[in-house]
Amino acid sequence: MEDGNWSRIITEHIAWLADGAGATYFGPETALLAYGRSMFDVRSRPAHLAAGQKRQCYANCVKALLTFPSGSEELSYVEGYATDKGGQGLPIQHDWLLDNDGRVIDPT
Repeated sequence: MEDGNWSRIITEHIAWLADGAGATYFGPETALLAYGRSMFDVRSRPAHLAAGQKRQCYANCVKALLTFPSGSEELSYVEGYATDKGGQGLPIQHDWLLDNDGRVIDPT
């Protein structure tokens, strides 16, 4: 599936979640619609970053940030929605890390 379809699926899902909110509501869904961006550039997990437990993406990312070797690259914590590689699945809340070049690292 092309990148544009993944973005459309996730954007439509988030819009559906925010649909019942009032005009003055500003929460995670409206923030994602206003400021979120699609991320498709994924890199392999660095060897010094241990693989985390399945279904523990939040804990895995925090643990990775706290145990990442000092003096190595900077990583940022990111939250959003993800689908499977084919883009066919239901978008789910997920988090991951972002390197200095804007590439996704998923320790889970």
